[in-house]
Amino acid sequence: MAATISISNSLINADRESTANMRRRACQMRNSALFSDLTWEECSYIAHLATSNVLARNEMLVRQGSPLRFVGFIESGAIKLLQTRPNGEEVVLWVRGEGEAIEMPQDRRNARYNCTARAVEPCLVLSWEADEFHQLADDFPAIGRNMHRILHRSVAELEERYCELAIDNVLRRLACTVHRLMLTVGREDAEGIYIGISRMDLGKMTGIAKFTISRIITEWTNDGMVIPLREALIVRSPSKLQALCSAV
Repeated sequence: MAATISISNSLINADRESTANMRRRACQMRNSALFSDLTWEECSYIAHLATSNVLARNEMLVRQGSPLRFVGFIESGAIKLLQTRPNGEEVVLWVRGEGEAIEMPQDRRNARYNCTARAVEPCLVLSWEADEFHQLADDFPAIGRNMHRILHRSVAELEERYCELAIDNVLRRLACTVHRLMLTVGREDAEGIYIGISRMDLGKMTGIAKFTISRIITEWTNDGMVIPLREALIVRSPSKLQALCSAV
């Protein structure tokens, strides 16, 4: 009898935990750019349709050029998007964090991933089959509108980054890149704002040699602006970083 009660209580607690997780997931989705303007009930319904994918650090989620089979939404962690050039070199296009989408198919036929997605740190990614997501966009027009807004912002950001690459010196270019990462994937740490990205990846994002990045980060460290880690960076003074971005 006691064992039966114990099992029943365990099942009840597990069900409560699952319900709480689903509520938290729906709230996070509603606060995201992709699912904004949807009601909590609509986000909850969409969340129930998602598949959860747990990724270890450096684990690949999708490969560039493979058929687009699903749309991803980062519940926790960070994903870097890489594109391999014809000569075999990799370029880091960007790093996506919690509440951001990975691949939003515009073409319903023969769509393929235009980049490789790899986990920067342990991640939890929700996913929907591509056809299923298209149906959701038909059922909830706000998703389609949000997709267009996200794409518009992405293009605007790429234009800004291109101008930085063409005009700015390496110091300001690196500062602007680290500042963007701080705002999008940075998380509060006891010593500042933690950004989980290596110097090599910073180089692949900015077109700056790793040696030059190391030299600049050493200068920032001596100035008390950052704390360098092996595969990460902690920003101790966001205001100083912002000042470098604003400098002409």
